Amino acid sequence: MPAERRKDVVVIEPGQAQEVVGFNPLAGSSEDAEQRADHLLHLFRELYGTSLGPRSADVLMHGLVALSRSTHGTLADLPVLLTNATFRRRLLAEVNDALVLAPFFSWYDGLSEAERQQVISPVLNKTRAFLSRTAIRRLLGQASPRFALDELFYRPRIVLVNLNTGVIGAETAQLMGALLMMQFYEAMQRRALVATNQRHPVMAMIDEVQRYLRLPVDLGDMFAQARGLGVGLTVAHQHLAQLPPKMRAGLTANARNRVVFRPSTEDAASLATVLGGGLVADDLSLLDAHEAYAEVLVNRRPSDPFLIRTLPPDGQALSDPAELRRESAARYGVDGAGLDAALRQRWNGDDRQPDGPIGQMARRQS
Repeated sequence: MPAERRKDVVVIEPGQAQEVVGFNPLAGSSEDAEQRADHLLHLFRELYGTSLGPRSADVLMHGLVALSRSTHGTLADLPVLLTNATFRRRLLAEVNDALVLAPFFSWYDGLSEAERQQVISPVLNKTRAFLSRTAIRRLLGQASPRFALDELFYRPRIVLVNLNTGVIGAETAQLMGALLMMQFYEAMQRRALVATNQRHPVMAMIDEVQRYLRLPVDLGDMFAQARGLGVGLTVAHQHLAQLPPKMRAGLTANARNRVVFRPSTEDAASLATVLGGGLVADDLSLLDAHEAYAEVLVNRRPSDPFLIRTLPPDGQALSDPAELRRESAARYGVDGAGLDAALRQRWNGDDRQPDGPIGQMARRQS
């Protein structure tokens, strides 16, 4: 990492429980609260499928809308909102929605305890699975984190996200990656408000894309919007069987530049057809290490595929990763114990903020 760029590095690690760099998928203007809630509901449905029935999805949607409109609402508050009547009354008084939220939660409060548990159990089972992890709760429990993904579009930031499944588990990694991609997509859409000549290029690289892309738009629309807004997307995966059919079709049709390293025998023929140019399966399956065939856009037209050779790792780290993590945590992290104290105060009815920074700065207003 060049010395002059070290200050721009932001490291988000869901497995880090102490100096926690957080993000809040519910943060934003009150006017966009319903859209954020709708995007999150789509994500939960994508991840959990039919385990969220109609009534559970209804409760989840209204809970997300209420928290999105709250000054300090976070995903960490969701189980408390659904189970703590005192907290629920205070939050609803804050958001003051007499037309939608008040009648809905009046119905909700009128349910018997058994009926209420039946409705919210699927929601609680899913949310507690990741919020019970200290590091994840502290990451998602920051109402206004010290770093927001919108900064990528206004400042020269380098954001590195570590979703090591060995540390946080495959399901939690998938959820966190999908939440980040959702927030990135929303921030990208807001870039339309910026004059074209003021948009600097933003590049996003998504490894194992099939795990994390759960957006409420067609993949083709996503790529088209990104190109129009000066955002470059680089996505990677290991083999074709990993991709759901719709995602595979979207990538094949809309990725303008392609690089194929040695694939499996099963994938070689399909990829040779995609690249074209007279390539056959053996051209790909017989590639050596660090070799690949590439097809790139030249003057708005795809080139013929050509052979490239990449450099192997040189075995020398140019920057100390541990030092970059420490510097990022010092700039953007929040003390974990302070975050827990802030959540306890909020949930127990004391809205005063503890001494010291806890990631509870005022929410951006439109």
